[in-house]
Amino acid sequence: MQMIFDKGLCFFEEECAYPGVKRVAENVKKDIERVIGHRPQTINSFIGAGNCVIYGTVGRSDILQELEQQGKLDLTEVYGKREVYLFQIISNPTPDMDCALVIVGSDKRGTIYGLYHLSEILGVSPLVNWNHVWPEKKAQIVLNDDCNMISKEPSV
Repeated sequence: MQMIFDKGLCFFEEECAYPGVKRVAENVKKDIERVIGHRPQTINSFIGAGNCVIYGTVGRSDILQELEQQGKLDLTEVYGKREVYLFQIISNPTPDMDCALVIVGSDKRGTIYGLYHLSEILGVSPLVNWNHVWPEKKAQIVLNDDCNMISKEPSV
């Protein structure tokens, strides 16, 4: 499975998402714009959506619960953990969508870390805002199953 980040990319945002998580999602959309030259739009309905980033926090996301109930997502490794995130590409998350990158946090920080992991994969340095370390421009980005992961709990 692979997902293409190009001009058709969108971010699915639920009203119930934490405000801090929504702010970080905006930062990540800016990072995507820095790389591909197009800022993903925010949607709250899958009708007509192409490739999409779906993000949320366990216990605060109806769509994530629905995907798990349908057997398209397994969150057992995330439940009850601290600051853990799942980062996974799934096919046909809804009838209207071919592919989605799903970022699920066990808690608010886990979701934020998962979103920033996407920026890291895109080659965006955390120093971009302070030292103007600009990422390499690309026409599109292709992510595949190799990027699927579940992070570890902090050990400190």
